[in-house]
Amino acid sequence: PDPRDPVAMAERGALECMLQVPNLVPEDIADGLGENAFEVPAYRAVHHAVRSAGGIAAAKTLSVHAWLDRVREEAPSVIHNLITEMAVSPVPSDGEERLARYAADLVIRVAEVDISRVISNLRSQVQRMAEGDPAHAEAYLELLAAESRRRALRDLRTGGS
Repeated sequence: PDPRDPVAMAERGALECMLQVPNLVPEDIADGLGENAFEVPAYRAVHHAVRSAGGIAAAKTLSVHAWLDRVREEAPSVIHNLITEMAVSPVPSDGEERLARYAADLVIRVAEVDISRVISNLRSQVQRMAEGDPAHAEAYLELLAAESRRRALRDLRTGGS
């Protein structure tokens, strides 16, 4: 991925935090990320391994070493080096509170980008449907729920309410 791409940078940073400091990652948001939340294929594969290893909920019950071993076990061998690289990449170390905020911000950004893609797809779907179609109302309600979720994520990231 292009190292200047802000989405790819957020994805990588979020995964680095999930691997290195899972106890500081917001579990509900990280474990709620869907299978296609990561755009970069290699990062998607790492995320899939994280999910297959039990997600952040499982990571919080293990030592970091045991967590990394479990993720590697779930990953295809072609990404083992990437997992190792992410596990040792420097993350901000200005104190646990700042690191927790950093980790949360990155995971929330990935979730926002993911939900924005969902919203775009739902809008397109709603626009193609006839208003009288019962599926139109259902899709519209899904769209409203997704937009509400995005607002909630944005408020979490910006500190709004």
